[in-house]
Amino acid sequence: MSQTAIHPLQHLMQDLQKRQQGLGEQLQAFQLLQQEIAALKQRAPQDAQARQRLERLSRAMQGELAPLNQRLSQCVESLQGNFKSLEASLKQAGSGGTDKPTATRKAGPMLGRNFI
Repeated sequence: MSQTAIHPLQHLMQDLQKRQQGLGEQLQAFQLLQQEIAALKQRAPQDAQARQRLERLSRAMQGELAPLNQRLSQCVESLQGNFKSLEASLKQAGSGGTDKPTATRKAGPMLGRNFI
């Protein structure tokens, strides 16, 4: 039955990997946006439209998007910490968790036999 204890852990790890992949895709999109902003900054001295876009972005980041940006940063930091602690606890449960169910199974039938 130790396989059944491992199976839910494997399922949980697969779910976490899928979520991590989704976050990775979002991070790539964010990095692409950063590259676009860098390109706008390079073009801004010669390109009036690039300057205008940078100014609008700057106003948005300082105004209505500032609280969202701060909250997003906090969520990312928290999520990274949660993933690390969850990974550590799953590793501990995977290595130490297989011995405990085996001991419980051995003790259970013995107790049942004593009552018969």
